[in-house]
Amino acid sequence: MPGSDPHERVLKAVDDVRDEMVDFLRQLVRIDTAVPPGNNYPECAELLRAMMARLGYEAQLVQVPADFVEGLMRPRGIPVPYDGFLPRVNVFGRKEGRRKSPTVHFTGHFDVVPVGPGWTMEPFGAVLKDGRVYGRGATDQKSGLAASLFAIEALRRAGFELPGTVEQSATVDEESGGETGLGYLVEKGLIGKGRQDCVVITECLDVDGICLGHRGLLMFTLVTTGRIGHGCMPDLAINAVDKMTFVMNAIATELRPSIESRVSPQPIMPEGSRRSSLSPIWIDGAAALHAGTTIPALCTTMWNRWFNPEEDLASVRRELMEFLERVRARDPELHLEMIEHFSAQPVAVSSERPVVKAWQNQVRAVLGRESHLVLSPGIDDQRFVVVNGGIEDCILYGPGVLSMAHAPDEFVPLDDLVNATAVMALGTLEVMGGVR
Repeated sequence: MPGSDPHERVLKAVDDVRDEMVDFLRQLVRIDTAVPPGNNYPECAELLRAMMARLGYEAQLVQVPADFVEGLMRPRGIPVPYDGFLPRVNVFGRKEGRRKSPTVHFTGHFDVVPVGPGWTMEPFGAVLKDGRVYGRGATDQKSGLAASLFAIEALRRAGFELPGTVEQSATVDEESGGETGLGYLVEKGLIGKGRQDCVVITECLDVDGICLGHRGLLMFTLVTTGRIGHGCMPDLAINAVDKMTFVMNAIATELRPSIESRVSPQPIMPEGSRRSSLSPIWIDGAAALHAGTTIPALCTTMWNRWFNPEEDLASVRRELMEFLERVRARDPELHLEMIEHFSAQPVAVSSERPVVKAWQNQVRAVLGRESHLVLSPGIDDQRFVVVNGGIEDCILYGPGVLSMAHAPDEFVPLDDLVNATAVMALGTLEVMGGVR
């Protein structure tokens, strides 16, 4: 092989591993790993660990302590099956090349969202039809796990000795926040600045999409407390729904216009999500007794505050709390409480980072067209790597089809799976200095 074109060698090797990769993906999809509640994590984790070991990695299972899981899940109302939470098990593998560094880390999640209605295919059947693998998790994002593992195997079969080290991790609970998955690996020091040079999260942003970050989120509830009374004598009660209506009107007319005027210059897609937002998600007015004739003493609303990389979590909190304090001052009978449930910092990685340039080059080489750079309108595991772990060279890239994420009859095209695998293989060589 000396003197032969490295791109051609890699593309041929990827084609050679195609059938094995598709078979492995189908094995993953056949395991129901829906969260909530977190089905069959140990079984899927062991399948991944065994494959990593077979492909030459030093691979280990990383158990998350039950008390750590419960401390995160119970406040969010995640169902508790049986007598406690189902086990949370992550996988971590390491494969050294000629040198210990640079170190490239691939990571993806193997939990999936619940099936939901509208399917015509067996959700965990891993049906192979018309050049696609169908099933829950086929695109989001078990295909990314299969692609990254077989990308490095393709390099080995093409005769390349890795100049540095490759790591792979497979994690749980991304769909429910990620703290027990990739967040836990970062917290325990397995991933972080000084350990890895770059990280590729194999999420489903389309085969020509490279994701540089995501927006931030603050989830909270507002609770107004009044005094219960009979509906025919409202003057003797304090109506908590009326009080919440007062608060919501103030938010709608005074705070939301200011928030929604902030438009990010970042390539967040769809474009409408470039505006910061504050939205009520649900409302519940509880009468406690004799619903229909009783003035409610309690009203609760849940809110999403999505914010762009130009804002930060501390300033978002401060703006909201200061506004609510001003609203409280207008009505001495207003008893208003804010309860925070979840928060995530935004991420925006520079398009000049080496890993971005390498993946742009290899998308062009493999697909024959330019990649598109995006930021996710939601949140994902990238914040753990960049914000908590301090690694700036971190992107999202995988074979999955963004529009198929969480959808009925979810699928991944085999051509996208193969092409993304080639991009990952060649991108790894480039960031390690082996090919351009």
